[in-house]
Amino acid sequence: MYLIENPKVSAVFKKHPVPMQKKLLHLRQLILETAAETEGIDQLEETLKWGEPSYLTISGSTIRINCKKSDPKQYAIYFNCKTRLVETYRELYGDTFSFEDNRAIVFRQLILETAAETEGIDQLEETLKWGEPSYLTISGSTIRINCKKSDPKQYAIYFNCKTRLVETYRELYGDTFSFEDNRAIVFNA
Repeated sequence: MYLIENPKVSAVFKKHPVPMQKKLLHLRQLILETAAETEGIDQLEETLKWGEPSYLTISGSTIRINCKKSDPKQYAIYFNCKTRLVETYRELYGDTFSFEDNRAIVFRQLILETAAETEGIDQLEETLKWGEPSYLTISGSTIRINCKKSDPKQYAIYFNCKTRLVETYRELYGDTFSFEDNRAIVFNA
């Protein structure tokens, strides 16, 4: 993945107190690592939008990060408020994170220190890659339906990999469908 860095972004990080810098830079690193590991993301642009560090891909939705002006001990990751991304995060991780309307996940100063607090970060892949994935909730579990970028003749139903849904479908329909690890049922178009 090719990263287009912007020196003005570094200057924004340096304006924050050191403890907040560390947290924001940790979020930045998670975004960069997720983009690098995500198939189909060849380029990530780091820029400023509304004076905040922002990350853009060609096909996805812009992600912004910054501390909250209303409470400098909190920081947030902001999403396009016209998408269902925050609503989806709220459904999946309502007990783990705090939210600001339909635009942000808000973290306290010590967030991202435990595994439970980082579990929602895997959803960044979907945000960077697709912008607004097609989500649907079935029996309390959120699923995403998308064509597979690796093979446009296939599409998949993606499940939360922390559930046993794919494992259950594999036991019931192993001879009928193809599966991708414990996260998706794959179909030929």
